Amino acid sequence: MNAFVAKHVEQDSVPAIRDLFQSYEVNKVEMSEIKRWLSKGYTDLKTNPLISATYGLAFAVLGFVLSMIADANPVFVGSTTTGFLLAGPFLALGLYFVSSKIDKGEQVSLSRSLGAISENMRCIGIYAITLGFVMSVWVRISTLVASLSVNDVTLTGAGNIALFKSLLTMDQGFPLILGLFGVGLIFATIAFITGVVTLPMLMNNKVDIVTAVSTSIRVVKKNPSVMAVWAITIAVIIGVGIATNFIGLIVLMPLISFASWHAYRDLVGNQIKR
Repeated sequence: MNAFVAKHVEQDSVPAIRDLFQSYEVNKVEMSEIKRWLSKGYTDLKTNPLISATYGLAFAVLGFVLSMIADANPVFVGSTTTGFLLAGPFLALGLYFVSSKIDKGEQVSLSRSLGAISENMRCIGIYAITLGFVMSVWVRISTLVASLSVNDVTLTGAGNIALFKSLLTMDQGFPLILGLFGVGLIFATIAFITGVVTLPMLMNNKVDIVTAVSTSIRVVKKNPSVMAVWAITIAVIIGVGIATNFIGLIVLMPLISFASWHAYRDLVGNQIKR
């Protein structure tokens, strides 16, 4: 019988046992910090214009493709919106990596940034699956409601705008639209509260998913007003990018991603409380 030989585990790709289920300090910040995060994000954008533009173009292409799917099949508007919200943060991983290297005074290439997920692949993967499951629930609800509604109305044209105009012509159409937005807002709020610092923390500190998510929740709990304004700021900036036929996302998504990294650095302490 051959002797059992344990395979070598790359310590850099998974959290160390001693770092599992720890509690990180969270900091109280002022409202004025939001402006500083955006300013530092803009500085990172100017420092790495080629990398920023490459990721920004990926965001724009993703948004454009999902928009085409929604225009062709309006009942999938919830699915396509969710697809963007789900894929966006993971595309931003490479930009978090770029900002982390700038903080350390190091040079970073596009190829190195593309490998950011390898910093904590297992836990980032678990988070992706978990977030995907939560978002899929919203997709099922929105698609079902839209499908049932479309059966009762005649679309006046193609695209999402046509869908909502048609819904407004039916009885109780406006409350239905408000309901759809309300449910979407609930899921978006859950995603923000549990994820505002989760991905940067998973990448930077190589912690487990429970530690990262619980830290994110405590960050929002300690800074409710600032985090609410920060969430609105992110939504408005992304909305402007989408309103420009996604062209604005080429600049605005990298800006938000870089700013989010600096927000994480200010909100989460570096020392583990044992």
